Amino acid sequence: MNLHRDVGILRGAPLLQDLAEEQLQLLAFNCGHRSFRAGQYLFRKDESAMSAFVIVSGEVEVLEEDEAEQSGGRFGAGTVLDEFAMIVRAPRPASARALSGVEAMEIPRTVLHRVLEEFPDTAERMRAAIAARLGALVQDMKTIQARFEDEEA
Repeated sequence: MNLHRDVGILRGAPLLQDLAEEQLQLLAFNCGHRSFRAGQYLFRKDESAMSAFVIVSGEVEVLEEDEAEQSGGRFGAGTVLDEFAMIVRAPRPASARALSGVEAMEIPRTVLHRVLEEFPDTAERMRAAIAARLGALVQDMKTIQARFEDEEA
């Protein structure tokens, strides 16, 4: 484990970019490091999500439907998989499978919650950032809906 490297990786995660150096160090120190072989699943759709994964190296494919294995995209180093698992308890929305050897940091929800309890001002900034992202998503969806309605007219 290289704490300096891990902090740099976490700093690149959109949900975590407002955390101070001390908070990122605390998070990095408490993350698990996992290795996956090609073809191995990091997690499966509908499992209870207790943590997010940050890809350190390798490539992962997100599968939206297990049986049909419909690809939701390929992702490499720096990608955060299922970042909202760090915030809320919910089933995994998709599966993630290693396409090559993958090194990942696993961030348990309990660890992030401890950091946010110790630093309530950071929790408020994170809440505001999530609200802004959701607002932008809703606006994007409205734009797409308007385009479809224009095409149908």
